[in-house]
Amino acid sequence: MNSFNESIRTLFTELMQDSFKNLEECDENYKDIRTIHANVSHRFYELFQNFSTKDKEFAESFLEDKSLLDSIEQEWLYLQGYKDCVKLLKLIEAI
Repeated sequence: MNSFNESIRTLFTELMQDSFKNLEECDENYKDIRTIHANVSHRFYELFQNFSTKDKEFAESFLEDKSLLDSIEQEWLYLQGYKDCVKLLKLIEAI
């Protein structure tokens, strides 16, 4: 990946993180769900400690893959939002 693409990816990551912080500040339901999820995740990791080595490896692989998919999808949707914004601005002849 070239430095321009890496810079853009870093910028989008920072913008997305800022957006998620803003979402938590603006949306009480989202904030509540995040809090509940954090509490439930503690219970999940307690259960995880009782898994066999094979089951732990499977669960870790599954969770890592899910996290990677979520990250790729978030980045894609964020970029798509910019593209859609430009299309809208062209449609209304603002640019």
